[in-house]
Amino acid sequence: MKKLVVTLAVLALIALGLDRGGVLVAERIAGDSLQESQGLSERPEVSIDGFPFLDQLVAGRYDRVEVVLREVPLTGDAGVSGAAALRLARLDVTLRRVETSRDFTRIDVGRARADALISLADLGDALGLRLAVDGDGRLTASRTFTVLGEEVTPSITIEPVIVDGALSLSEFTVNGAVDPTGALASALDEILGISVPLTGIPFDVRLEGLRVAADGLHLSLSGSDLSYVSPG
Repeated sequence: MKKLVVTLAVLALIALGLDRGGVLVAERIAGDSLQESQGLSERPEVSIDGFPFLDQLVAGRYDRVEVVLREVPLTGDAGVSGAAALRLARLDVTLRRVETSRDFTRIDVGRARADALISLADLGDALGLRLAVDGDGRLTASRTFTVLGEEVTPSITIEPVIVDGALSLSEFTVNGAVDPTGALASALDEILGISVPLTGIPFDVRLEGLRVAADGLHLSLSGSDLSYVSPG
């Protein structure tokens, strides 16, 4: 009886090892497929949830797949005059009701939800401002301007919002600076009175909202009935 128990335990460990090993291989293959289908410069991190994995592999159906990308370049940000290209510091995507071909060259997704982060450092570099979180969904910005030969550093509060798929920073107020010529207001309108298109986000997810957090601007996105096909 003892030998039987030991044998069953060994077989269970072998099966577990095969299952976990199969997950690692499948995650890498799925990552390669998603990289090709989305035209990414690097393979994303892929995590396939659920146990046992081999049962999901045989069926080609997965309840949830997590995908992580870092430093994702955005396109269409020419609205920031002379600015550095804007990017997503991180993109976390959750895919649900996933069905795949055996080789993962086709990945069909019932529902996708994503969180994308634009860091304050990246946004500040693009705008030429020093940014910080003010609370209540707002940012504070600082920069030194010259008004009538004098250097002034006004207190600027910005309420970022999403308008027609673009990041709008035109809702701002200025405190603590005298601007008799209107030069300061004109300079800020040129910097902040713009909309930054947030295009080029992979996985066919669409913008739904924005929230301000300590680490930057978080974009919420979603999509449904999606297909990602790689050349294979």
